[in-house]
Amino acid sequence: VLNQLKTMLGDIDAVRQVPAVLAEAGVRFLIVETLPSTRIDGVCLWLNRKSPVIALSLRYDRIDAFWHTLLHECAHVKYGDALDGKVVVDIDIVGEDAQSAGEKPPFEIRADDFAASFSIDKAELDGFIARVRPLFSKTRIQGLAAKLNIHPGLVVGQLQHRHMIPYSHSREMLSKVRHILTDVALTDGFGSILSNAH
Repeated sequence: VLNQLKTMLGDIDAVRQVPAVLAEAGVRFLIVETLPSTRIDGVCLWLNRKSPVIALSLRYDRIDAFWHTLLHECAHVKYGDALDGKVVVDIDIVGEDAQSAGEKPPFEIRADDFAASFSIDKAELDGFIARVRPLFSKTRIQGLAAKLNIHPGLVVGQLQHRHMIPYSHSREMLSKVRHILTDVALTDGFGSILSNAH
């Protein structure tokens, strides 16, 4: 499944296939509208030892936030986090209010590292930053994205998270995904009451 997801990082329309790809692997996936004042980005839990569940809030309707949160939750499944019956609730893992590594337990740091390096190889991004800093033009960002076959919004998101560019930089590259996902995923909220859209 992770190999399939890797091939989907370059195309915004490929987001539409994520629920089906996860379902084929036995991962239940749903979108739940953000509860007021909670700042929950994602949740991972297990119904039993073979039935993981990933839920996302899409609190930030951006391609970078979607992929980072999804991959973060996929890491929890991959490593069997919460198999003991607990629920992993991820708060403030993306955006300007993201928690620093010093505020997180080791399994959350591992999930963050997995998500970030899955979408952009750390050595590639480090090399790009070393060559380009501080001149992160839109053209250079798009060039790196094309080279890595990922959406430019993923590059923008990681540069913002690393404080290499301000959150106002290249916002037009942070494509919205909510309208795509709520059409194809099991959804509760956003005008829908827990229904399986077709």
